[in-house]
Amino acid sequence: MEQTRRARLTGLTAALLTVAAILWTLFASPSIGVVADGSYASAAEGLALRYAEESLPTGQRVENFAYEDTAYSTLLFASRTSVGAAVALVRLATHPFGLGFSTRYLAVVYALLMGWGAYLLANGLARRSRTAAILATLGLPLALANPAVIGYLNSLYPVGASMAYLLLFLGATVYCLCREKGCGVQWALLVLFAAQLMLRTMAQMMALLPAAVLAVVLCAVHSCPGRAERPLHAACVLIASLMCVSGLVTGLQADDTVHSAAANYLAVFQGYLPASEKPEETLEALGLPESYLADIGKSYYEPSENFVNDPRDAENAALLNENISLGKRVKFAIQHPAVVRAMMDNNEGALRNADSWYLADDAGNAVSSRSPLHTVLETIFGRDHHAISRWCLICAALLVLLLPIVRRQSASVMLCAFLLMVLLGTIGYLPLTLVLTGGIDLLTVKPLAFLLGGLMVLMSFASGAVLLRRLMAWLSVKDAKLALPPCSAGASGGLLAYLRKIRVTQKGTVAIVALVCVALCCWQLLPAEHIGGVNNGDFGRMMEQIDLYWAQPQLDDESTQFEWGVVEDYSYREPFHPARLTSIDPTYSLIFPSMLVRFITLLTGGNYSTQVQAFILLALVMAALLLLVHDLYPLLGKLTLPAGLIVACMLLGENYLAWYNSLFGETMIPVGLMLTIACTVHLALMPRGSRKSWLWMILLAISVRFLCTAKAQMALALPAALVLLIVFTVYHHPQAKKPLIAFSLMGALLCGLVSYDTLGVYRKNQGVSEKQTIWQSVFYGALMIADDPDAAMEELGIPAEMKADIGKHAYYPNSEYVYPIESDELQEKFYDHVTTMTLVRYYLRHPKDMLTMMNRAAQESVTLSTSFMTYTDALYSDNRPLHRMNLWCNLRSIFAARAFWVYVLLYGTAGVFCLTLICRKKTQKQTKLLAMLFLCVMFVGVMQYPLSVIGNGFADNNKQMYTFMLCHDLLVVAAGVVLVRRLIPARRTAENAIREEADHEPQEESA
Repeated sequence: MEQTRRARLTGLTAALLTVAAILWTLFASPSIGVVADGSYASAAEGLALRYAEESLPTGQRVENFAYEDTAYSTLLFASRTSVGAAVALVRLATHPFGLGFSTRYLAVVYALLMGWGAYLLANGLARRSRTAAILATLGLPLALANPAVIGYLNSLYPVGASMAYLLLFLGATVYCLCREKGCGVQWALLVLFAAQLMLRTMAQMMALLPAAVLAVVLCAVHSCPGRAERPLHAACVLIASLMCVSGLVTGLQADDTVHSAAANYLAVFQGYLPASEKPEETLEALGLPESYLADIGKSYYEPSENFVNDPRDAENAALLNENISLGKRVKFAIQHPAVVRAMMDNNEGALRNADSWYLADDAGNAVSSRSPLHTVLETIFGRDHHAISRWCLICAALLVLLLPIVRRQSASVMLCAFLLMVLLGTIGYLPLTLVLTGGIDLLTVKPLAFLLGGLMVLMSFASGAVLLRRLMAWLSVKDAKLALPPCSAGASGGLLAYLRKIRVTQKGTVAIVALVCVALCCWQLLPAEHIGGVNNGDFGRMMEQIDLYWAQPQLDDESTQFEWGVVEDYSYREPFHPARLTSIDPTYSLIFPSMLVRFITLLTGGNYSTQVQAFILLALVMAALLLLVHDLYPLLGKLTLPAGLIVACMLLGENYLAWYNSLFGETMIPVGLMLTIACTVHLALMPRGSRKSWLWMILLAISVRFLCTAKAQMALALPAALVLLIVFTVYHHPQAKKPLIAFSLMGALLCGLVSYDTLGVYRKNQGVSEKQTIWQSVFYGALMIADDPDAAMEELGIPAEMKADIGKHAYYPNSEYVYPIESDELQEKFYDHVTTMTLVRYYLRHPKDMLTMMNRAAQESVTLSTSFMTYTDALYSDNRPLHRMNLWCNLRSIFAARAFWVYVLLYGTAGVFCLTLICRKKTQKQTKLLAMLFLCVMFVGVMQYPLSVIGNGFADNNKQMYTFMLCHDLLVVAAGVVLVRRLIPARRTAENAIREEADHEPQEESA
């Protein structure tokens, strides 16, 4: 009884949240609705409705209609689609009172039906898995977060009814299969009723016909009370199957979008033929003469004089009706799958999860289908059909993995089989739409695809949670020393107690983070279409330092070398450069992984590949992250897992991942920074004076060397690197005299080598682009914001005739400048007396200009730019949107300041807090060391902040802010973990009090 009560309460909560989410979006001001297209009048006529105002043109939002005389039975049973059932309910509630019909009333009916489906879904899942029920309760409003999904409920389009009946069908099936065996035939009949409604909405629902038939059969078997009732249930199964097929046939026959002459013509001439590589052969396969080639792409409704063969002419209409009917089109699509794939490629934009033209506000103005929740959902399961299909395959794999776990539970096996069938229908929904209609009505049917995608993501999370519990049980070896103690359900009760019982051990946490990292890397780098960096002119500097040259295709076509696309293959003369790996000839730290890539190339043959380089760098980042997760688990307990997953999503998101697959200097910065943090944390938490500290000091020195020599400007991180090396040399010094001397000498040697290599790399690259940098700092920066450019030029000693160059960056043709950039005249008139320090002194004398540039840097740090990155199968276009893993990219703007003073406030507060911890005597030494690490990372980021604008003007600001944004993101995660961790003791005290009360109660009763 207690389980049933909780299940009902969970279902009621899910229903209320679902209905509230729908009605809030529908009735908020301005409300959302869908404009009418050419099919609206036909839909209204079939539902015994007419426009309340005569001669309303299409392309406007229409909500109010008047009733035509008809019988309720006609709407319920003889209507062309099952939309008539919902219209009949609205008519029953309004027509007797003299009220007209409104699509808002229809939306309320749909909302109640979806609330009923949510109740059944959450109620059923709560009887099997509380985790799945909680995810369903919280996830359903998120799955409905797309305004396009909710907006279509406020319309006569059948897709609104499809979404409502779909959720009711899913909920009824899950509820029936999750109840006890022999629960009664009424639940199987409910599934039958919902399936019948769903299948009759529109022709595309044929994709879910196998799932509907399977659901009715399984529910009939599961709900059978005993042997005596089996004949009745067998009859129900037969009737159910016939009704499902009958409902689909009825819907298909009545659906003008797939059966009418206009639909047939539009599907072929605006869908199949434009997508065909050889339209002549396609026409021949369809039995049409070649004269129809001239009509490809034309609409059925164009004037007759525009056609070579008018489709409305009786003779042509008969020919078309015979050769391009629905059955002929389906047969052709099965025999020519390449045409269907081409149609999907041609409709790539329409297949994306966005729809702004059909949605309108109260005034009829087009509105966007975006919302914050929709953005989060879109980030999770992708923007297009391919992303949804990938999620469906992931969910299918999870369900298959669940089968061995639930093999002895027949109802659970049935549930998994049903969900797998729904997944197949989800994958095939949009391709089937293209087969049936050619894509002419994608805008009005695709919201269902994305609702299905959201529901499948929800199912994958639920099944993943069950698998995770089993994995945690399998990996359970020991509890974290400082993790929260286990708490019995009886002690505290509720969701907290349930979550506390889940055992997440140190090994399990590391394993989960490792699996997520590997999955993210493979998902984003292994496909043929993967992210990479595009040469903006900076590759040449790195190629010279690590001895790489353009491969033959780029030598043959020089246009492919600069801002063309992703180039992954390069050639080299010498396989190895041992001197460059040492302090003899120090160079950029990318030389180290590049040598490993060369070694792999020698074994396998071929060119130097930045894709292989990316996997090597990702392996280093993953190793650092896993070491951090392992070391911090004793301190953070279960909090380690979400923190590790957040950092994984951040560092392995596409905006960060693109840098690894490139030759930018930024490539090694996250590698060096993460290795430095991991080594520092390990040294801080290991026993003081441990023998292993010798090895870890060397690893720390290598890590900071990677960081400080990633590019020339990273030399500013050298002070922080030296602080770390010196502090840990002092902290881990041995007690014995001889080892103490040796350890101290080693620390001094490491500091010297890191300093020598860093300064050597800086000196070697100082003159490579120094002139261009100084030019852009002055003419493309300082002089552009000066109140009096003439006075500023005089102050800097710049000739007045060069005023015409203000606003020009350093990469125009020489003819565009007063004096060419590399000329001796410009050297004498500009470079000889204007240096970086000259510019720094200028900004110090003009604090207003400096504040302007600092605010510019803050604005550039809000979002991670996609400049100089694209996919391998596409040409480069500036700031092309990325569509695979952008969760952190979309969320980080919440934590980024938009003004310089906000950064000053945040970093000042954090710095004072860390210094207080370090200076306070009562603070543990490990805490002091971690606070020092926080300050060092902050220092690395802060030193890069002004360089982006003061040192380079307005050129590539977002790219120049990369190091600062990386440090800022890591600091935000660390600060969030610290804040949550500091809240745990108070919560633990309250829980201990509850447990003590529970422990005393039995003693009092026995007394």
